[in-house]
Amino acid sequence: MRPTRPVAETLARHGLDPAKRLVALLPGSRQKEMALILPPMAEAAERLVARGDVQCVLALADTLSRADIAATMRGRPLPVTVVEGDTYDLVHASELVLVASGTATLETALLERPMVIVYRVAPLTYALARRLVSVPFVGLPNVIAGRAVVPELLQGDATGAAIAAAATRFLDDAGLRATTATTLTGIREQLGGGGAARKAAAIAAEMLG
Repeated sequence: MRPTRPVAETLARHGLDPAKRLVALLPGSRQKEMALILPPMAEAAERLVARGDVQCVLALADTLSRADIAATMRGRPLPVTVVEGDTYDLVHASELVLVASGTATLETALLERPMVIVYRVAPLTYALARRLVSVPFVGLPNVIAGRAVVPELLQGDATGAAIAAAATRFLDDAGLRATTATTLTGIREQLGGGGAARKAAAIAAEMLG
């Protein structure tokens, strides 16, 4: 899993400002998932863009469409550039990623980019899951590392204000970004050159066992 072009070329291709810091949004690959996760992500993006030095891009999964975004936002503003079919290069070009929990967190880790993991499900689904499964982390980078490498904001904690605050900590702390990137490099090395998803699944299954 590698980028296919230099950062400057990706920014130019999508009309992004090279003078501003880029934050990527990955709000999931299913419409119902995005419907719960994108609104607080969008609020966080609005807060980050208001800083003046940040721009945001939504890397749209190939299972979703712009119509899905419109249905989710219901006329509310989306202060981001929406791009289809270029997720890996956009993540590579970003300083930080706001990402829905799932395989996208593993992909972001393999691209060695700091992230804030966000997830929301229906309240009943969450209640049942908490009764059936007890694990310290849900994000694959944290599962693999065995510790909280990147923040996880779940359910009621996944508000626009909280996501923006977690993102701001990364944006304002170069040491934190560097330390996190180094840890993610270690995760990539731990998973090796191929079969990363299978190896990550084995680690998660061992925790559940």
